[in-house]
Amino acid sequence: MNLSTATTAGTRYAALAHWLANGIHDGVLRSGDRLPSVRQLCQSHGVSPGTVQRALHLLEDRGLIESRPRAGFFVAQERRLQSLPLPGSIEYAQLLSLSEKSQLTLEFAQRRDDDRLGILSFKADLYPLDRIRKIMTDIMRRHPETLTAWHAHEPQLGAGIARHALEFGCHFAAGDVLITHGTIEGMGLALRAVTRPGDTVLIAVPCEFELLETVSALGLQAAEVTTDAHGRVSIDAIAAALDRQPVAAIVFTSMFLGPARNAMADGDKAALVALLAKRNVPLIEGDTYISMHWNAKRSRPFKAFDEDGIVLYCGDLGILISPGLQLGYMVGQRYRRRLELLQKASCEMPPSLLQKTAATFMESGGFERHLLRFRRELHEQTQALAAVVRRCFPPSARIVEPVSAQLLWIEMPSGFDSVELQRRAKADGIVFAPGVLFSFGNRFRHCLRLNSGHGCDMRTTAQLRRLGEIAAAMMAR
Repeated sequence: MNLSTATTAGTRYAALAHWLANGIHDGVLRSGDRLPSVRQLCQSHGVSPGTVQRALHLLEDRGLIESRPRAGFFVAQERRLQSLPLPGSIEYAQLLSLSEKSQLTLEFAQRRDDDRLGILSFKADLYPLDRIRKIMTDIMRRHPETLTAWHAHEPQLGAGIARHALEFGCHFAAGDVLITHGTIEGMGLALRAVTRPGDTVLIAVPCEFELLETVSALGLQAAEVTTDAHGRVSIDAIAAALDRQPVAAIVFTSMFLGPARNAMADGDKAALVALLAKRNVPLIEGDTYISMHWNAKRSRPFKAFDEDGIVLYCGDLGILISPGLQLGYMVGQRYRRRLELLQKASCEMPPSLLQKTAATFMESGGFERHLLRFRRELHEQTQALAAVVRRCFPPSARIVEPVSAQLLWIEMPSGFDSVELQRRAKADGIVFAPGVLFSFGNRFRHCLRLNSGHGCDMRTTAQLRRLGEIAAAMMAR
C-alpha cells in the first residue's frame, strides 16, 4: 500500500493509521509486537516522517499502540485494549466506516493531469513563484546554516502573521503564533490539547474531510451543528446542547462555505464567543480562506471577538504564497504551553528555510500586492465557472457562489446522489468532490463541490458540459 498519491498530508496520515489499525484488528500485529520503524514506514508507504509520526500518535491516543523509550512503538497489551473506555458512538466499526469515506476520497481525488474540479488546488501562475525561488536561493547563499538548523519557530514570521491578522480584525502578539504545516494540522493539535478520548465535541458542517478523520481517530464523540438556509446558527440551540451534556470543544471552519452559505454574522460570532467564555468551553476555528475574501465587507473570524484566549485560531499561509511550502499557523494563548509540548512531541515543525522564505516575502511589500491580484483572479475564475455551470446543469441545480476562495457548491434536488454522479463521471475522467464527504452522515449527498482554482478553459468547460449531461440523465430516470 503506497500513500504517496493521497491529496493531502491529512488524508495520508489518516489512511496510514487505518492501515496499521487494520493490522492490529486482524491479528497481523499482536499485543506486544513492535511496529515497523518510522524509516521503514516512510519507505514502504512513500510518506514523510511527519506523516508517520502523526499516524502513530493518533493510534497512541486511541490506545492501540504504546511507545517505549529508545525502543519504538508496540501494539498495546491485550488487557489495555480490553479496558480502554471507547465512546459509545465511535466504536472500531465506525472508525472503519469513516475510513471507507477516506478510501472514497482517495478514489475520487487521485492526482491526474486532467483533474481540475476535484482537488483543492490552483494553477501555478496565480503565485509569485519566481520571487519565492529567488528569496529562498538568497537565504541559502547568505545563511547556509539554515539548511542544518533544527526546526524552530521563526519570530520574524510570527510578526508578519500578526501584522497580517490586523487586516481581518485579530489582535495578537507575534509570540502568540505557533507555526504549523497548515490549518488541518493546527486543528488536530488543538483537538489533542483540549480533549480526551470519549469527550463530546460540536462540529459545524460542512467541514474538511480530514477534520472528520481526526475526530474519529482521537476517539471523540461528535454532534453536528447545522445552519438554516441563510447560514444562521442558533446560539440558543448551542447553549441548550451545553446544558444537556459536557462538551469539550466546539469546532468551526468559519469560511468553509457550503450549500447553506455557512458564514455567521459578526454579531452572532461575538455572542457565541461570549457564551463559550462564560462556560469555559474552547472554540477551535479553522480559517483557511479568510485572506481570499474578495468582498469589500468582510466577515471577521471568531478570534476577532476573543478577549479571554478561549479561541484556538488555525490559519493557512502556504495556500496564499505557495502551497508547496505547507505553512500554517495557530494562536491559542490560553493553551499555548500544551500546544507547544504536543508539537515538539510530534517533531512536525516546518523547516526554518521555509519559514524564513515566507517571512521575507511578507516583509518585502510584495505580499499585499500579490494578495490583491490573487483575490481578483480567483473571483473572476469562480464567476466564470459558475456561469458555465448555469448553462450546462439542469435548471433545478442551485449554485452557491462563495464570497471567498475558489470552492463552488452546487445543490441538486433532494434525493439526488452525487456519489453516483461521481462514479459515472469518472469513466469520462471527471473528478469532483461529492458533498457526502464533508459531514459524518449523508446530509450533503445531494450536493457537489467544484474547485475553480484552475480557471475555466475549454477543457474544463467540456468537463462541466458532460457532468451536466450525466446529472440530467440521472434526474430523468
